[in-house]
Amino acid sequence: MSTLERSQTPAGELPGLGSTVLVAEDEALVRRVLEEMLKRLGFSVVSAADGLEALSALDSRGGKVDLVVFDMAMPQMSGQELFNELKRRCPQTKTVLASGAGTDSEISEMRAGGLNGYLPKPFSISQIREEIARVMGTAGQA
Repeated sequence: MSTLERSQTPAGELPGLGSTVLVAEDEALVRRVLEEMLKRLGFSVVSAADGLEALSALDSRGGKVDLVVFDMAMPQMSGQELFNELKRRCPQTKTVLASGAGTDSEISEMRAGGLNGYLPKPFSISQIREEIARVMGTAGQA
């Protein structure tokens, strides 16, 4: 990942500003950097070290999460398993896969199932800002 940089976009232009983002990422350093990026962009962030922890965090919030950004390769529950469970429990919650591990067929399958966005790792704060703006500004799929 690149170093953190400040967004040049005025706060009002980013759709979903102030929304709650759940980050599911098993690598602690990557998770912390992603949390910081999202906070700098104006989001409230809840984080989890794996898919099971992410579902627990979602349950503890009563399903009230606006966006889930998740990795594909995580222990205990893969990103694809997490995605399937998210869509079963909270189909309205938007989802962005942020990973370097997914195959084209896995990503295509998730897109067909309602995945809203995809960010291949590594990515910059401007790339995540653009993808979240696109996802939060639309109701459709990636």
